Amino acid sequence: IVYNITTDQYITADKSTATINDKVTFTVADRFADGLLLEKVLVNNTAFSGRSFEMKDYLQNVDIKAVYSNNSYTITTDDYATTDKASANSGDVINVTFTNREGYNLTSATYNDNLLPITNGTASFTMPAANVAIATSYTPIVYNITTDQYITADKSTASINDKVTFTVADRSTDGLLLEKVLVNNTVFNGRSFEMKDYLQDVDIKAVYKKNETQKPEETEIITDNNVEIILPENLEENSVIRFTVVKKEGYSAFVYVNGVLTEEYSFVYHKGTAVEIKVEYKELTVNNITAETETYCAGDELNLTFVTNPYAKEYELTFSNEAQREGFENNDFKPVDSYERQQSGFKIPPTAKPGKYHAFIRVKDAKDSHSKQYAFDFEVLYPTDIIETKYTDLICVNNSKNEYVGYQWFKDNKEIKGADKQFYIDAPVLNGSYSVALILKSGEKIRTCNYTVNNLSLKKSLKPSVNVYPNPAKAAAPFVVELSEMDDLSNAYILIYNQLGVQIDKITDLRPKNTITLKKGFYNGVVVNGSTKLTFKIIVNE
Repeated sequence: IVYNITTDQYITADKSTATINDKVTFTVADRFADGLLLEKVLVNNTAFSGRSFEMKDYLQNVDIKAVYSNNSYTITTDDYATTDKASANSGDVINVTFTNREGYNLTSATYNDNLLPITNGTASFTMPAANVAIATSYTPIVYNITTDQYITADKSTASINDKVTFTVADRSTDGLLLEKVLVNNTVFNGRSFEMKDYLQDVDIKAVYKKNETQKPEETEIITDNNVEIILPENLEENSVIRFTVVKKEGYSAFVYVNGVLTEEYSFVYHKGTAVEIKVEYKELTVNNITAETETYCAGDELNLTFVTNPYAKEYELTFSNEAQREGFENNDFKPVDSYERQQSGFKIPPTAKPGKYHAFIRVKDAKDSHSKQYAFDFEVLYPTDIIETKYTDLICVNNSKNEYVGYQWFKDNKEIKGADKQFYIDAPVLNGSYSVALILKSGEKIRTCNYTVNNLSLKKSLKPSVNVYPNPAKAAAPFVVELSEMDDLSNAYILIYNQLGVQIDKITDLRPKNTITLKKGFYNGVVVNGSTKLTFKIIVNE
C-alpha cells in the first residue's frame, strides 16, 4: 500500500509517499534568526524526537509538523542602569533608566557597543536577536574653588575624588587674630576637605578680629589636660616651642593651635600674642570586614575588604594561635590605599586543614596611635578529592566510605534547587564550577571547594560506544540509545535491568538510533553485539 507523507512549510522530507518497507528521513528549518526556537516535532500529532522513522511503524498516511516558541534573550546592565525587562524577545522595545550619580555627568551609554540616545536620563532600543549588555560612562563634574586674599588653596578647581588643602594668613603683626574660617559661609575648623562632601562650587574666606585680650607685653599660653608643654625660663621672640600630646589607646589625636589644625606639635612664640592649644580625639575604627570564602581552598589567595577612617594610614593582620599552627603568618603594617574600601588579601597555606579560623585587624595613624583589634572569621573549604565526573553530564560524590548522609549541589557558587542527591546531572554537558555541601554522619556540615569543568565532552573513540539522551528522561516519553562504530547490528540486542537487577525488557532489531520508553525509575542497560558489551544508566522522572 502507498501512503502519503505530508509536511508543513518548515519540514522537508525525502519522500512524499512511502510503503511498508520504506524509511522516511526529514529535516527541520532553523528559525533562530526570527527569534524562534524549535519546541517539538509532531508526527501525526504525537511528539517525535528523531529525524527518521520506518513506515512499518505507522502503516497509514503520515503528517509531520514543527512547533516553535519565542526565543527570549537576556539583558544585563552595569551598576548605573536599569531596564524594565530582564529578558525579551527579538523586536521588543526595551526602556532604560540611568542612575543620577552625585558629582558625575552621564556622558554616554551603549548596548552591545551600539550608542544609546539619552533623553532626560532615559533611553530605549529594539531588542536584537542576541543577549544584550548595557554599559554606561560617567565623568566627574569639575567645581570651582575660590578664596579671599588671606586664603591660599592648592587647587582652583576640583572634582568628587579630590582633596582640597589650604592655608590661612597669620595677621598677628597687624594686631589681628583669626576668628573663624568660612567654607560656603559655614564655619569650618580644619584646613582641608573632601570634594565629595560638597559637590558644588566652594568659596573659602577668613574672618579676623582685633587682638584685645592681651596687654602688649603679656603672653598667655592656654592648653587642655591632654597637652604636655615645658616652657624655657627665658623665652625669646620667635622661639620655637615644642609640646607633646597624650595618646589614648584606640584614638587618633587632632591638635589645633589657635584654631588651626597642625601635625607639627609646635608653635612660634611672640610676645603679646596668646596661644591656645586644644586636642580632639577621634576613634580609629575598622568596619565592614569581609573575608570572602565561597571558593577558597588551601594554597589560594583569600580576598579581604574593609573600611577605615580617613586618618588611618596603615593596617596589620594577625592570626589566632590555631591558625598560626596551620601555617598562617602574621602580616606587618601595610599602607592603607583607600579609606572608602580597602582591598587586601593573604595566602592560605597549602597545608592548612579545612575548617573555620579566627584573625584580627587593626590600624594606626601617622602618629603611631593604634586602634583596638577587630576580629573576623574565615573558612578554608574542603578539597575536591571526593568529586568525580562519570559521564559528560553527570558529576557525583565518592561516598565509598559511607561518610556522608546529606548533599546540596552548587554551581558557580549558587545553590541548585532540588539538587540534593549524591549525583547531579547538568545536561547537555558539564560546564562551570561545581561544589557540594555535605552532612556527615555526626551531623557536621561541610562544603567543598569549587570543582571546575570546562565544556566537558568525552573524546569520540574509534571503538564501539553508546550515548543515551535525554538523560534523565520523562516517563512515557521516548529517549534515544545511540550506537556508534557498530557496522553490523543484525544480531545485537539491548537488555534493560531495574534497580534491583531484574531484567525487565529485551530490545532487538537495533538501528544506530533506537527509541525506548520506560516508567519512572533508575535503570541499567547492556548493549550486546557479539563479543562487545557496552553499559549505560538511565534515570526516568515523572
